[in-house]
Amino acid sequence: MDREEAMRRVVFIGPSLHEGDRVPEEIERRPPAARGDVLAAAAAGARIIGLVDGVFATKLAVSNGEVREAARCGARLFGAASIGALRAVECPDAMEGVGSVHRMFATGELTDDDEVACLVDAETHAALSLPLVRIRAGLQTASDESVELARRQPSLVARMKELPFDERSLRRLEVEAERLGIRPADVVRLLRAVRAPESDVKRADALELLRLCATAAAKR
Repeated sequence: MDREEAMRRVVFIGPSLHEGDRVPEEIERRPPAARGDVLAAAAAGARIIGLVDGVFATKLAVSNGEVREAARCGARLFGAASIGALRAVECPDAMEGVGSVHRMFATGELTDDDEVACLVDAETHAALSLPLVRIRAGLQTASDESVELARRQPSLVARMKELPFDERSLRRLEVEAERLGIRPADVVRLLRAVRAPESDVKRADALELLRLCATAAAKR
């Protein structure tokens, strides 16, 4: 694939990836998208566009109308993990959804945007808090090993969901588990499960989208 073709593949991505995660050389990596960025990429000639992460608190977010207009410009769009998963559910006619987070929203298992929200470092775009989807995944894994955690799972999720997204952390999860009277051994089990790479569903979906965007055929 030559350089011209590589520059026609653009992915907007930030906290859903970890430091050191590799972006395929065929893809131009751009920071989390704000309103207008996706359409601008399509208008500039990008023919494969992946949307993973986007801004929503400090700037206007990518809109449904923008996604559809980018598709009309001839771009093939993929969405995953975070705002990309949300827009793919809302615009199935214009954006292809990728990964487990998209599937959970598409089936109605998840409904609220704040499930994927996290506090982000403005310079490095690293995540500074835990998205609720990761807490849910880790809690499910730990609950499979503990009857007590399985019983307490709805209450603990509800407590974490009540918090502002930027206050969701391992420490706060530990505090809320202790307040519910969960025994120390199960708290340790829970924190270990949430830390585990397998619980980082946003990262897994982002990596799946990158692989797809590196090889997908453009519209004809």
